[in-house]
Amino acid sequence: MNTIVIGGTGAVGRKLIEFLCKDPTYSKIYIPCRRELDEWANYSEESKKKMVIIKIDNLDFLGGTKEELEEKLGTEKFDSIFDCLGSQTSKGIEELTKVDKTYAVNCAEMCEKLDIPHYSLVSSRNADKDSCITYLRIKGEAEDEVKTKNVSYLDIFEPGFLTERDYDFRCGEWCFQYLCCCCTCCFPFIKCSDLAKVLWINDSKFHDKSVVFDHYKKVLNSDEIEKILNDYNKKHKIDDIEDVKIV
Repeated sequence: MNTIVIGGTGAVGRKLIEFLCKDPTYSKIYIPCRRELDEWANYSEESKKKMVIIKIDNLDFLGGTKEELEEKLGTEKFDSIFDCLGSQTSKGIEELTKVDKTYAVNCAEMCEKLDIPHYSLVSSRNADKDSCITYLRIKGEAEDEVKTKNVSYLDIFEPGFLTERDYDFRCGEWCFQYLCCCCTCCFPFIKCSDLAKVLWINDSKFHDKSVVFDHYKKVLNSDEIEKILNDYNKKHKIDDIEDVKIV
C-alpha cells in the first residue's frame, strides 16, 4: 500500500510514520516536508526505502490540479492520506486558517483528483463552526467543508489535549494537563504516540480485505479513539509492530 502523510514532521505525524514504517503492508510513505528530521537518519535501511521524502517550501501545492499534484508526488496509486497538521492561534488567524482549514480541504480534494479512497483527518475535541474559540471554530469549519467533498471513506479524529509532544511544545496544553489532571472526563488527554497508533490501526483495518468497513464518513470522538486503542492493546498483548526495531 502507498500512503501520504501531511504534517509528517509534527508531534503526531512523526510518530505515525514510525508505525507505518514498521508495518510491512505499507510499501511507500510519501512525506512532503520542508526539512528531514534528524531521527530519520537512524532508521533502518528497510524503513528508509519506504520513505519518499519530498522537499517543499510550503504545502500550497496541495491545492493544485491533478497534473500539478502528480508532478510533485508522482503517478503512483495512493491508498490513503493522513492530515496531521495543526497550527497555533499565536501564529495569527491567517496562518491558522491556511494550515488547519485550507490544507485540510485541499487534502479532501486530492482524494477526488487522485482517486485516493481513504482520508484520515486529525481535528480537535469540541470543533464547531459556531464556537467562540477561534481555534475550535476553524477546526469546525474545516470538518464541515471536508464532509462535502467526494471522499470514498473519511475519518475525522477529535482527540482531547495532546501530551508528550516532544519537539512541539504547546503552553496551553501543558497548563491544561496539570491544572485539569483530575478531571479527565471533561478534559481528556491522549499521548501523541497513542493517537498516531490509532490512526495507523484504523487505516490498516480499512485496507484489510477481511474486514468490512461499516461507514463512509465518521467523526471519532475521544471515547471512540480510546476504545480503538484499548481494543487493539488487549488483542495484542505482545505488540509485534511495536517490538520491531527501526534503528
